[in-house]
Formats: sequence, C-alpha cells, structure tokens
Amino acid sequence: MGLKRFAFIFVVLLTTLVVQTQRTQAAACADGDDDACWARFYVPGDGDDSRVYFRIFRACPDGIRIGIATNMVDEYEFYIKQYGSGQNPPFRLLTEPTTVILNDYPQGLDIEWTGESGSGFGGVDTVYFLKIFNVGWSEVFDSDYTDGIMIASTDYGYSENDATGVVRSADFDLCWTYNAPFENFVAPFVQCVIPGRNGTLSAVFGYYNRTRFDGIIPVGPYNQVKSRFTDTPLPFQPPTYLARGIHYNAFRVTGVPLGFAWTVEGASARATLRSPRC
Repeated sequence: MGLKRFAFIFVVLLTTLVVQTQRTQAAACADGDDDACWARFYVPGDGDDSRVYFRIFRACPDGIRIGIATNMVDEYEFYIKQYGSGQNPPFRLLTEPTTVILNDYPQGLDIEWTGESGSGFGGVDTVYFLKIFNVGWSEVFDSDYTDGIMIASTDYGYSENDATGVVRSADFDLCWTYNAPFENFVAPFVQCVIPGRNGTLSAVFGYYNRTRFDGIIPVGPYNQVKSRFTDTPLPFQPPTYLARGIHYNAFRVTGVPLGFAWTVEGASARATLRSPRC
C-alpha cells in the first residue's frame, strides 16, 4: 500500500472516529447529562441564523479540551478564565483572546444542545463547522482558583476578572491534557544546529503531539525559549498551534552559541554545539 494512500485512509478513519465520538457523547444530552450537551448562543448582530455552540470535554490544571461549533462562520475567537469562589477578584485570565480555525463539514453534523443557561436538553441542530481541540495557558495556573473553568467569547464582552463573556463552565478534574508525570505527549526536539562564522548558533526544532487533538499553547510560561543555563526567557516566538503528529522544521532560532532550550508544558529540547549538524 502506498504511503499517500495509507495517509488518506488514516485521515478518513481519524475523522470518522472524532465524528462518532462527538455523536456518541452528545447522545447522552437528551438523557439529562448536561456535560454532554453543547451550549448554544447567538452571535450578536447576525440574527438568529448565526449560532455558535461551546462544549468542555475535560478540564485539567495543565489545559482544557473544548469544542466550538457554528453553522455559518469557519473561525471563532475565544478566551479562557478560571474561577475561585473565595478570591478577590473571583475570576482570572488563563488564556488571552485566541482565534481558532474550525473544520469544515459540508454535509453537516447533528449536535444536541442546551440553551444559554447551559442546562436542560434544548434540541438538535445541524452545524457545518466544528473543531475539538486542546488549549494551554498563557498565564501561570493559580491553584487558588480551582472552583471552575470557563470558556468566554469576545462576542459577549471581554474582561479578565469577572463573569463577562462567559459562555460555558465546568469543574476541574484530576487529569492531564498534555504531559503526565514521566510521560510526554507533547514535546519539542532538536532537529539540527548550524554554527555561524560570526560566533552564533542557529537551531532548528521540531515537535510531536501524540494526543488525539491539535493543541493551542500560547507563548508564555508553558511555551517559551530560554537560555540553556538560565531561566530567563529569550525574545523568540515559538509555534503556538501544535497540530497532532510529528513535525519537522517547526521553528528556528539564532543567537550566541551557549545554547537554547525550547520548553513546552514542562518538556524541554536543548540545542548546543554538540547537537547534530544540519
């Protein structure tokens, strides 16, 4: 079997698995499991036909798996907050407003939904754009804010420290979205290095994502480049959209030859003069 044919079959099977998983889990909505429902909202200014749906599949201290579905637009902007009932302010930002491209389903997918209250079966709608993906944090996770986590939409307002914009909420679970202790599912690797004549070092990085979902990890404490010998972040912009699979030539940096370390969710790849040459 040719490589291209194998890749095509794999993509078809994976897409079928995601769609079947979506339908199987959503079927529980009508039976009273609100967590299996998509919360439905209307995009302001576009009329009742422009609907958007949000769902939280799992919420862990290191990241969240969410779904966004629409019937008219193929991208959407969201942000994430965490909540602490005894804290002041009670909300804090975890992820800045981020736009995600949704997958296109021309034949449509049926999903079960609740109303804007997020509770009670509301009905079945057909959507044509949908994506289920993982999200990491752009801010340091605060363990004092573990009473809940929220998807927020800039269509409904923006605020870092109150309930403005919240469209879906869930409780945190004891789980891992990206990297569990002693096992990395998302990690960078050093592909090769190029010593420069002017005393610099260029490093080419790749990464792998062994989860079943694409991930968004903003530049910040959980996705950054540091000097090999210090914890000081360097002014480089590593990739923030980490698609599932293994990826080469994802990122290149150049600087002094003391070495670099690209760290993603605690997994690091260090490039030095001893690394393989390009």
